[in-house]
Amino acid sequence: MAEIHDLIKRLGQEEARLAIPTEMTAGLKSGSKQMILAQADWSRRIDWAADILDREQLRRNWLHSGFCLTALPHTKPMDDSKAQSLRNGDFALILTPKPIDADEEGGAIYAGLPYGPKARLILVYIQTFAIRNQTRRIVLGDNMTSWIRKLGFNNITGGDRGVITAVNEQARRISRTEFTMIWDKDRRRILTDQALVTGLDLFAEQDAGEVPPAQLSFLSGIDHPIEPSRRRRYKWVREIELADAFYQHLRDHKVVLAEEAIAKLKGSSWALDVYLWLSYRLRSVDRRTPTISWEQLRLQFSPRAYQNNTHVFRSKIFEPALRDVQAVYPGANFEISDRGLTLLPSALPIPSNQHQILMPVPVAPEPGTQSPYGPIISNRQSRERDSANDRVAEEAIKCIRARRAKP
Repeated sequence: MAEIHDLIKRLGQEEARLAIPTEMTAGLKSGSKQMILAQADWSRRIDWAADILDREQLRRNWLHSGFCLTALPHTKPMDDSKAQSLRNGDFALILTPKPIDADEEGGAIYAGLPYGPKARLILVYIQTFAIRNQTRRIVLGDNMTSWIRKLGFNNITGGDRGVITAVNEQARRISRTEFTMIWDKDRRRILTDQALVTGLDLFAEQDAGEVPPAQLSFLSGIDHPIEPSRRRRYKWVREIELADAFYQHLRDHKVVLAEEAIAKLKGSSWALDVYLWLSYRLRSVDRRTPTISWEQLRLQFSPRAYQNNTHVFRSKIFEPALRDVQAVYPGANFEISDRGLTLLPSALPIPSNQHQILMPVPVAPEPGTQSPYGPIISNRQSRERDSANDRVAEEAIKCIRARRAKP
């Protein structure tokens, strides 16, 4: 358990907020903008850690291990037509954008590759729904607003900078990207040059009185005036479908995540990537690992950025993300040093002794439903990995709650 959780155990949440580590404030002037930001970061992490510790149970989410090993782009790619390859060890993920339209001269127009935290949240949502309900058919809900709430956003706004526009764009980018997954051990391809999902255009073209089967691009993708005679009518698409090859592989290569942790990290693609990676990597650590250098971490998480500037990558990007993840993942055990990151035996993101029966294929949720998730479920692979680390973590949490309950 990290120092931040031990601090809450000893001092309580309110006192722990005041006990900001000296390394976070070293060289900062009292009352300066940097000092205020450092104090705000510390208070936020204390509140996150206390909230996670106070919860009796955490809600399970899942993601394919490939998306835990490789990171989508963090910012908008400069060239929407350019493919990208992402690699981590024996696994490689190739992303290839597909055209969505043609310009007046016949040239292809591309949606571009998915990027940022919202693209990651969409991927977690659709894969969690598939595993929880044992189906390739993913129910989005009655309208876009209710679906966005399920992604963890409560303050839903429109406009060019609103959440609706941003989620809309990332969903379109995912739907218009071909995914190729490769395991280098035997050069086996899991998913070859095909869309991860079908129907994730969110709006289908609708003739008067009927809805055709074909899905078209988003309303937000129409960025030029349309003559009244050519205007189209659209209907919200309530269901989408995972590619069969991907769904079958997902069932055997899923990684368990904590929904509450993802909800707290949803504003940072870096923190989400670190959390996904640690959730996958720590489950197989049974002894102290060799130190992973900061340059190795940069090459894994951001090979095209911060070249020859590893110090900035560590201090401004990766270490703050690690600290955020540490607050929401009490069982994560690692050491940060000037040399890099050392992983230690850790507990799973959710203890494997939480049980639930998998649900049958669902019907669409009722209007206004905030989340499609049912009770906590148990993952067979997680139960098989149940270890002394899980039991130690559970006992530690019980001790913390017992001590905090004392007058």
